[in-house]
Amino acid sequence: METNPATGKLHQTDQIRDHVFPLCVFDHQTGKVVRMLGSAFLIGERHYALTAAHCIRGETTGLAAMFIRDREWYAYDIVASAIHPSEDVGLVRLQGSGLTSMMRLSKSHYPQAHPYKNFGYPEDVYYEMVKDGAALIRPDLVYTEGYIRRRITDVPMPFPGRYFFELSAISDPGSSGSPVMKINPGSKMDVFGIYVGERRREQGAAVGYAVRVDGFGDWQPEILDRTVYEESQ
Repeated sequence: METNPATGKLHQTDQIRDHVFPLCVFDHQTGKVVRMLGSAFLIGERHYALTAAHCIRGETTGLAAMFIRDREWYAYDIVASAIHPSEDVGLVRLQGSGLTSMMRLSKSHYPQAHPYKNFGYPEDVYYEMVKDGAALIRPDLVYTEGYIRRRITDVPMPFPGRYFFELSAISDPGSSGSPVMKINPGSKMDVFGIYVGERRREQGAAVGYAVRVDGFGDWQPEILDRTVYEESQ
C-alpha cells in the first residue's frame, strides 16, 4: 500500500469510486488501516471533501482517505478538518495532487417522493476483505437508491442537526458521510444531502437520514475561504 501519494498524481476517471472514498485511520509505519471511519466525497478542485461530522470528530492523528491508483491502495493524508457548529457535517482537506470532483452541492428544493442515489463504503464490506489484520484491497463501493419519505426540520434525532431528509432505504454503517444525490448524464451530479445514519423505531424498523444541503450549504469554515456550496461549484 502506497503511503506517500504526494509524489504521484491520481488518474481520475468518471467512475464514482474516484470521487467517493472511504475514510480511515492509517498507520504509516505498518502500512495498515487501523480502523474504518466512514465515507466522504470530493467537492471542487482544491482537494476538499465533505463527510459526516461524527466520522471525524475526535480523530487527530492518522486520518486518511483511500484511493486506488494502478490497482493499488493509496493513503492520502487528511491535512486539515472542520466540523459544522450544528449540523452533522464535516469538511476535510486532502494531501496530494490532481484531485477534482464530479459532484456539486445543490440548493434546489427536493420534495417528498423525490428519488435519490447513494454510494458509500459499508463496514461489513471492508471486513470481508481483511486478512491478518490488513485489508487486501479497498472495500467495494455499494449502491443504494430510494426516495425521500419526508423533509424534517427541528425534530429530535440521535445525531446533531436541524435539517434532514428521511429516506426510504438505509445504507449500512460505514456509509455515513456519503452523498445523497441526483445523477445528471453528461454533467456534474447534484448532491442534495449527506447520509448520516439510521434511527430504529420501537417496532424494529430502521429509517435512514441525510442532512440537507439547505442546512449547511452556506457554512464557511476557517479552513476554507468561501462557503462549501461555492467551493463545490
